[in-house]
Amino acid sequence: MLPPVSQEIDTTVASTGPFAPGDVHELAETVDRVLPGARGHRWRVARIADLMAVESGWSDEDADRLREAALLHDVGRIAVPWVLLARDSALSPEELSSIREYTEIGAELLAQSLDEQQLSWVAAHLERWDGSGSPTGLAGREIPSGAQVIGIADTWDALTSPRPFRGARSPEDALAVIGRARGSEFAPGLENLFFRVLPQLRPELHRARPVQTPARAPAPPRGSVGRSSETSADAVITTATVTRVSQAGTCQ
Repeated sequence: MLPPVSQEIDTTVASTGPFAPGDVHELAETVDRVLPGARGHRWRVARIADLMAVESGWSDEDADRLREAALLHDVGRIAVPWVLLARDSALSPEELSSIREYTEIGAELLAQSLDEQQLSWVAAHLERWDGSGSPTGLAGREIPSGAQVIGIADTWDALTSPRPFRGARSPEDALAVIGRARGSEFAPGLENLFFRVLPQLRPELHRARPVQTPARAPAPPRGSVGRSSETSADAVITTATVTRVSQAGTCQ
């Protein structure tokens, strides 16, 4: 028999029907409230994404659209079996693969609520710069910038929040993980953008020193993403749009 919280999710799904715009936020809030370790997750991810978009020069309108997509990025978790979400031990590679399909499901559920570009951000936020992500293995500039931003914000909050099978990592540990993922999980320069907005979220980290590691060779772009304007919503975030952290790694 499923736990009561899972039944609450099932009830929400039945009541929202076709997932009209007014329904998806109710569903997202339910998912955020009842899934293990997820309370407040969507709001924290949206806050980080919004700060990063503004810092990198996106228009207010595009930053707002990214924030809206970030608030709804986990809606597809509704399709993940509860037994996997509540597992108090690490998942197998096969189980992880099945879970990560939820991003595409989420995009389908949001088709009446978000525009096409926002849907691409939701669907691709688990993709990785080196092509090792999911659900489709996009690499490099194939990954929409909005998805890249949601992805790093999602990673930070997941690392610093408790999960059924582990406790929350310290901010310093999470910074090290993100620093080491430069050029593999995240586009070179994206981690610097994150480090720049971090003090606005955690003032005590204004002198944090992320681990500096040589960037892996970025995945060769197999396609072109976005418009020609450097600050458009789908312009790939590069070091040219980021005021870089000093070589010592100190957040300014």
